[in-house]
Amino acid sequence: MTSADDITPLLELFPLDNASEKVLKRVCQTLWEWQDCEQCGNNVPCVSGACPWRRRQKLKPFLGFYQAITSWTSPQCLLRSQHALRSHDDLLDIVRLIRDRPNASKGSLIEEYFSRYDEALPDRIDQLRAFDLAMRVTTMTRCSSRSSIVAHIRPHLVPFVWRGSDSALEFMALAIPKGEPLRLDEENFPALVGMTAHSLEKEHRLQLVGTDDLSKHLLLDGKCRLVHIYHHAGFLKECLLRTREGGSRAKNRSPSTSP
Repeated sequence: MTSADDITPLLELFPLDNASEKVLKRVCQTLWEWQDCEQCGNNVPCVSGACPWRRRQKLKPFLGFYQAITSWTSPQCLLRSQHALRSHDDLLDIVRLIRDRPNASKGSLIEEYFSRYDEALPDRIDQLRAFDLAMRVTTMTRCSSRSSIVAHIRPHLVPFVWRGSDSALEFMALAIPKGEPLRLDEENFPALVGMTAHSLEKEHRLQLVGTDDLSKHLLLDGKCRLVHIYHHAGFLKECLLRTREGGSRAKNRSPSTSP
């Protein structure tokens, strides 16, 4: 017969398993600074047009993604008494730190954050993995703290390396480089004009597959004839909306230059 003492160690293997509704609400508040709504108490439906929680349903795929990638998170070394991620609160605190300090290096943020722990420091690998997971939650871009031997064989299948000397902004510039806008005109790109998902699958025998990794959007795997399509539009819309609202607040706070 299984006792409570037998179950406890199993629960400690996956401290972030089963993210509750309360946790998912805090995810929205942490990533996009959603404010509490007095009208609905953060529970839709809501009659207030300014209530951000009305958009929560469109984020259901992303919140499911969050639950999936955190449920199987476990410490690298189970024998240590102190784990890097003891709860969802720890993970979301790191997310907020990365979001608020995008120009600080990963190494400096790790040192700053884990210096707050009262007990023995978590294993160094666990510290790195905690920040890699937080970056994935923040940007939906997979990253790793070290390169893989698989990178030499199929580089498009492995995550980008977030080095300790790089900031979050520098990592994202590497993972999703900014280029010139592409003009799909008939003169320069005749083969692309009028191309549809149907034509890719039927005429070019390519299979479209969904991806949760933003850096893999429109990535072509020629060997397997797969085109990866990023499909979390709700997540991107919320990030863009927060950026615009943040810019508006900063503009309103800036001193007037008019005479």
